[in-house]
Amino acid sequence: MVSTWSNWSKGPPNLDPFNLLTNEQIFTALRRVHLIGSSTSASVSGSNTPAYPNVDNNSNSSDPDLTSRFPDNKNIFLNIYSPISESGSNLSQGQRQLLCLARALLKSPKVLMMDEATASIDYATDAKIQDTLRELKDNTIITIAHRLQTIIDYDKVLVLDHGEVVEYDGPWQLIKRKGGIFRAMCENSGNFEALMEGARKSWESKRLIDDE
Repeated sequence: MVSTWSNWSKGPPNLDPFNLLTNEQIFTALRRVHLIGSSTSASVSGSNTPAYPNVDNNSNSSDPDLTSRFPDNKNIFLNIYSPISESGSNLSQGQRQLLCLARALLKSPKVLMMDEATASIDYATDAKIQDTLRELKDNTIITIAHRLQTIIDYDKVLVLDHGEVVEYDGPWQLIKRKGGIFRAMCENSGNFEALMEGARKSWESKRLIDDE
């Protein structure tokens, strides 16, 4: 089975199962999770026009000539009809994670839960995705973290040990706690100073004027 971003006639779609979104909305979500480059665009009108009109819809998306023509499109999704095999077998683990995140952004849920959603993503891309998630001001995000940097500016951190809650507080409060488990994890990460600074800046940006 082959599925596509949209267009029901091409097969079961991945990102728009009920054909409710425009191509531009889909491409915007893909750009926000950095699954495609910023220069990749769709028809603003929302028609099913391929992003690159001169590229054959049936062409091989891994063609090196196409890669050189569109160097900013690092994941080689050249148009709205880029095929995705069953279970995403033609994508890397990181690409599958980003695709799921793009689907979540399109739905704009009130509560977004992510279980190591960027575990297979490089640090630079992960940082960009976190910037995108910070734009979701009206959403509650619950993250099972793979990297401490991912959650260092969250409102609250819940630390579990063998299924038991051992710590629960803001990252800044936890990282200052001498002998604390969260602080120990940060110290063992080899990136303690950056985590400390990130937690402090986040706390200062959120705290009320009468906070101690």
